[in-house]
Formats: sequence, structure tokens, C-alpha cells
Amino acid sequence: ADESARVRARVAENPETPEHLLLKLAEDADADVRQGVSENPKLPVSLLERLAKDDSEDVRLAIAGNHKVPNAILSALAEDDNTFVAAAASKTLTELASGARA
Repeated sequence: ADESARVRARVAENPETPEHLLLKLAEDADADVRQGVSENPKLPVSLLERLAKDDSEDVRLAIAGNHKVPNAILSALAEDDNTFVAAAASKTLTELASGARA
């Protein structure tokens, strides 16, 4: 990733980044930036739903391992075509069922 993509990814992860910027960054051409958005703790559910269908396995994998993601999104990711994404989502759902909310 180029330097500006790394900067955009850091901005995307920052909980202080305004929602209108997150919306723009969620459409970034660089998967690392979209992954940064997916890891933002203040990300609206509507954006999580969109990123859960991202073309990049890395973006979907980041969401699949996040304990703050709603169960409905994790359940959909547990059916992902990518076995790593599906396994991570299933593991997160199991952890949440046992009371391990982060």
C-alpha cells in the first residue's frame, strides 16, 4: 500500500473520524482502507452490513473476528465462500454465545 493509503487506513480506524468520512472511506479502492473502516468501533451497522459483503477477504475476515458485530452479520459471514472468513465468524459466534463480548 502506498503512504497515502496507510494514512487513510489510520483515519478509517480512528473512533473520532466523522461518519460522513467513514462512508467515503468504506468505498476506497484500497482494501486496507476498507479494512480500517471495518475495525472502527463507532461504525454504523449499515456500513458493517455493506463491508461484510466486501470483495476483499481481509475486510470480511476483520469483521468476522469482531465481537461488536451484530449476530445477524456474523451468521451471514459464517456462510462465507472463504473458509477462513466462515471459520472466524463461527468462532466469534461461539465465543459470544459463551458470554465473551469484548
